[in-house]
Amino acid sequence: MSLEALGQVVAKAAPLLGSALGGSAGAAIGSIIASKWGGNIDSSEELIQRIESDPQAHLKLIEIQSNHEIELQRIQLMESETQLKERENARQRETTLAQAGKRDITPALLAYLLTLGILSALYYLFIHRVPTENKELIIAIVSALSTVWIGAMAYFHGSSAGSRAKDSSIHHEDNKHSTIEMR
Repeated sequence: MSLEALGQVVAKAAPLLGSALGGSAGAAIGSIIASKWGGNIDSSEELIQRIESDPQAHLKLIEIQSNHEIELQRIQLMESETQLKERENARQRETTLAQAGKRDITPALLAYLLTLGILSALYYLFIHRVPTENKELIIAIVSALSTVWIGAMAYFHGSSAGSRAKDSSIHHEDNKHSTIEMR
């Protein structure tokens, strides 16, 4: 088991707390949760069993989330800002290469390979029966591949947040020019 599995269990009662377990502060947040049940974050499977067998788990998780809500929101905001900066830096790299008349085919090649990989995996899953003992492993692999593929597509096609910011900027610039022309 992993912090991701623990996050899914926790998110049922405390969504903000559960989602934070998947981020960079996941181990620290997991330790807070583990201390509430006298468990160990390194043994997340046992910790999940303790939480699921506790009739007061829902209340305890909400209490942890409430006590740390501001910090959890700050962590999520910082992670979002970091992801946006990384994406911006990658796009700036592409722009710099294009302006220099150069082209790095590696990102595009990786995107094509990821697309081929995800389509192959999905095709295989629809055609072949997965042995029961391997289902969780296959689901984890396909989920990870899907997540990376989504990131690659966001890199090339923009994210909705990035698109909104760009549209807002363009709209703002158009309004400035219209105001200047009217004077």
